[in-house]
Amino acid sequence: FKDSRYIKIDNRPVVFIYRPSSIPDIAVYLNIWEKECLKNGISAPFVTAVLTRGATDPTDFGMDAGVERVLHDWTNGAVTDIKNSLFPYDSIEGSVLPYDEVSEFYMNQKDSKEFTYFRSLVPTWDNTARYGDKAFLLHQSTPQLFQKWLEESIEYSTDNLTSDRRFLLINAWNEWAEGAHLEPDTFYGYGYLNSIGRALSNIKFEEEKRGSLKLPQGLHIHIAFSDFVLNSLIADDDLKKRFMNSLTNSTVIETCRISTNCIVIFKDSGVNVIDESVAVDYILRFNHIAFFDSLAVEHMLLELISGDVELVVANEYGRTESLVCVEDNKSVQNYVGYDSALCITSRKKKTPTLNKTTKICLEANVFTCFAGSKNKTDLPEVTTIIRFHKLGNIDELKNALYCLQAMCDCKVTPFLAVQDLDRAQTIELDDLLKTISWCENISPIVFHYSSDNGTGDLRALMLNESLKKVTTKYVAILDYDDRLFPYAYSSLIGRLQDSGKAITYGRVFRTSYSSDSGYLLERNRNYEYGFSYDDFIHHNHAPIHSFMMDIEKLDLEGVIYYEGQKYMEDYLLMLQLVTRDNSDWEGLKTLPYIGDYMHSIDRTHTLAFSDDQERKKILQNEDYKIALAQVDKIKNMVYERN
Repeated sequence: FKDSRYIKIDNRPVVFIYRPSSIPDIAVYLNIWEKECLKNGISAPFVTAVLTRGATDPTDFGMDAGVERVLHDWTNGAVTDIKNSLFPYDSIEGSVLPYDEVSEFYMNQKDSKEFTYFRSLVPTWDNTARYGDKAFLLHQSTPQLFQKWLEESIEYSTDNLTSDRRFLLINAWNEWAEGAHLEPDTFYGYGYLNSIGRALSNIKFEEEKRGSLKLPQGLHIHIAFSDFVLNSLIADDDLKKRFMNSLTNSTVIETCRISTNCIVIFKDSGVNVIDESVAVDYILRFNHIAFFDSLAVEHMLLELISGDVELVVANEYGRTESLVCVEDNKSVQNYVGYDSALCITSRKKKTPTLNKTTKICLEANVFTCFAGSKNKTDLPEVTTIIRFHKLGNIDELKNALYCLQAMCDCKVTPFLAVQDLDRAQTIELDDLLKTISWCENISPIVFHYSSDNGTGDLRALMLNESLKKVTTKYVAILDYDDRLFPYAYSSLIGRLQDSGKAITYGRVFRTSYSSDSGYLLERNRNYEYGFSYDDFIHHNHAPIHSFMMDIEKLDLEGVIYYEGQKYMEDYLLMLQLVTRDNSDWEGLKTLPYIGDYMHSIDRTHTLAFSDDQERKKILQNEDYKIALAQVDKIKNMVYERN
């Protein structure tokens, strides 16, 4: 109490009594405290009752204030127990409540009290260590949810308490036996402490700190290549040329001093490589070969500079089917950095900090490429038709093009049919195509289409006309906002060659993502139905980018299409090309998943329904009804023929 740092109110040392209802002769108890303090020259304690076990008002015990005790009755049934909906490792006899609903329950208790009332909250709770299968748990706590609860508690305290009494209590600093701790751990690291800092500083959890940060001039970046990357690039001159095009186009090459662990990779690149003995600021490491745009590395470097981050990884696509778990503040588990295709760290940090100092830079999209195994002088060629409209998102088109650049064991020619682009959009598209380095002797093809008054919909026309202009043996179709894995085409070509068929199919995930942040949220295996011609006719089980055609084995003459068709124009086309005998139906059972049918959570889609209400609305659309009648007409005709 005599320590100058001790918390005092009205110069009285603050004491908390956990269970005042269990103390007999409470007046005697408090009187003894007061006498002993006065004897030692200290004011009588400011005694606070913890409101639990029957205590609801501190004045009932002659005390000065009360503190909220969250979880003392587990919301008394206001929040539903979810233990029966979980998949536990062992039996749960206690209770499991969702953290977001529990915090919401307490945040909604905003009535002021007739006494000094301190609010309380918990970052987490799990007393399994103490009670085993009879434990009580809060499920899926995160620093973001904790910060929201804390912000509401701060607001309540500001509104209801005088400035000398605006205290909040957090249970606890390190109560490990009850899973209630602010002390950094190996999962969230400093996440909860950082949330307190943000809440007290009035900084929202999602707020970007980078703002208008610019790279300092003269930084020294050391570029390190893994042995796998080095061996792959040395063995394949064409791959090296395309990879180095991504790297040397990076803005950091222009503004930073560069050293490397393999000067031969930079031979003939035009980059001035300096001596590594000069003090290194940052290390850029390539664990796998990847393609990326000119700003990707700069975005990563700014992410690293802007905060207390030990390692920044790129937003990688294509190497694995599993998605990285990303927290709302873009933190990821440290293991992600060990095998990330592209990561950057500071040489200045001598000792690693706790986990959760690894972040993903969502703006830095990189597309991994496998080295390939076939003879580079005789690779099969594929033309990929992509349609793009003036209202389309060119960043999503860029992602699709990088997927095609990353294809292994084949040469891909992008065939773009673009509609109603203005001059600025045309220039932007041309610049984009120039920044991507394609396989040797490959150049993108672009055809421009214009609708009446720039308001028409030429998707059916562009699809059918483009298909007739293809000159390569193999052809595929890709919507500009969907994606493919780097082995997609080699897998499909292999099936066509082995089966001798004209058309083969792969499976694609239905993947939800945020177009605003660029984060892939969840992959679902929605398109696993359908294994035969009859299934295709009746259920349209193949998204447009899940198949490939051998154009030499198809007759495109006489194919019917309707220029104004806004729905299912791809299905109408395929109904006329697919037959019972010309398709590799076995590929649907044996091919791996080859890509993602992207469903944005923050914009509308033509037919990618996200809920029944959206589905019903589309089904009542007059254009959809017309398209459905056109499809049914062709469907009945070809089904009888086959």
